[in-house]
Amino acid sequence: MEKKEIYLEFDKLVTNLAGNRLGVDVYEEQVKNKIAIKYENTIIFPVQIEDVASSFIQGLYKKLGEEYGKATATQIMKLYAMNKEADEKIKDCIETYGV
Repeated sequence: MEKKEIYLEFDKLVTNLAGNRLGVDVYEEQVKNKIAIKYENTIIFPVQIEDVASSFIQGLYKKLGEEYGKATATQIMKLYAMNKEADEKIKDCIETYGV
């Protein structure tokens, strides 16, 4: 499977991401038109993002999960944060909640 990277952009003052609605909005505005279903897409959070709530992760995966199922959605779209603590939190959320 080929790979593609999509870099998210946020205001420099934003350090925490929370809320299902915000996750859905970020997917719609920054991911939806760039994602390639036949690729493994790595969504990269900038270094200033220090914390990501499970509600945000669920919102980010909502549309893909509805269309392809949760398991396939997590294969199509991988999440990575440049901030180590945020990256660990994202991985824990995906493992714990299964998106």
